[in-house]
Amino acid sequence: MGQYRLSRKAAEDLDRIWDYTVKEWSEEQAISYYRQIHQAVISLSSHIDISGRPYEHIREGLLGYHVNRHIIFYRKATDGTILVSRILHEKMDFRRHL
Repeated sequence: MGQYRLSRKAAEDLDRIWDYTVKEWSEEQAISYYRQIHQAVISLSSHIDISGRPYEHIREGLLGYHVNRHIIFYRKATDGTILVSRILHEKMDFRRHL
């Protein structure tokens, strides 16, 4: 498994996603969605057949990877570590939140 780090804001994003999903659907659905996001981060950090789309128009070196209705925004460090900056809903104003 590759290495990754979540920013404080990305961790807060996960908390908000969890809370919203439990409130709107169920804890079971929140667990499933959390696992999907977590697995995507692991796969990105391990370079397993997936890669993000460039978001250079927002920030240099920024990549984004879609998981259902959310986008994992991250950068690749020189040592190969994935640095997750935010996990935002696809309808959010990315420039404002990144």
